[in-house]
Amino acid sequence: FYVIYRLVMNKKRNAYRQRALSELEKLNSRKPDQGLVADLNTLLKLTALKGYPRTRVAGLTGTSWLEFLEQTGPKSKFSQSPGTFLTQASYVQTEQLELEQNDWAELIRMSRDWIRSHK
Repeated sequence: FYVIYRLVMNKKRNAYRQRALSELEKLNSRKPDQGLVADLNTLLKLTALKGYPRTRVAGLTGTSWLEFLEQTGPKSKFSQSPGTFLTQASYVQTEQLELEQNDWAELIRMSRDWIRSHK
């Protein structure tokens, strides 16, 4: 009985990850347009707010936000390209970011890995 209880509780506790992965796939299927990287950044921030205290996450921006993603997730280097696009997305139109398809694919991979395995 205890094992079943733990499995159910673990599934509930991690349901936000599945919702985030579903949203990530929707973003990945979109044609790159203005705001796509900003939407990805918002998704990561909302996911972080579900898994960590608001006081630890809400005020993070720029380099400190990228460092948080690196410290709490797998070995992805968000502070290196293409992760740095996340900090620029709110201020620059997507067309001006010069985001290539390979960069977008890598950014999606890094984000997927972080959502699945952040501590």
